[in-house]
Formats: sequence, C-alpha cells, structure tokens
Amino acid sequence: MSDSQSRRRFDRQKQEQMDRLLEQHQNGLLSIEDAALLRSLVDEAERLMVENAKSIEAVTQGEHPHSSSAVPVTVWIKPSATPI
Repeated sequence: MSDSQSRRRFDRQKQEQMDRLLEQHQNGLLSIEDAALLRSLVDEAERLMVENAKSIEAVTQGEHPHSSSAVPVTVWIKPSATPI
C-alpha cells in the first residue's frame, strides 16, 4: 500500500456537503436527488474508512514498507481557550 493511500482523507467540501444533507435528512427536507447524492457521499466515505483501516492494519501487521520503524503513538491535546 502506498504512502498516499495511508493518508487519504475525505475532502472538506464533500464532508460539509454530506453534513448539510444529513441535517436536511434529519429534518425531513431531503429531495430525491439530494438523497441519491447523500448515499453516494456516504458510500465514498465508507470506502475511504475501509481503505484507511486496511492501511492501519498493514502497518500493525508489519506489511507496510515503514512498519519496521513505526512506533504507535497516542497524542493528547488540550484545546486552548483562544482561537488559533
């Protein structure tokens, strides 16, 4: 699996569009066309999650080219009171 695959993210615009459509769906305001678009976005997001999960599994199972030097890390952050 390539490094680009291991770092794939859902596009910000698509995420915002999906969030808007999900909100419309919850409020019962989703057209048939928007429902189809929402399903497409959800399908894409789910495929991306599976790909990323497989990439993580490859690293943890030693199948990734950099796994021999990989170290698992947990990072805790404290949100600041002032916006960045």
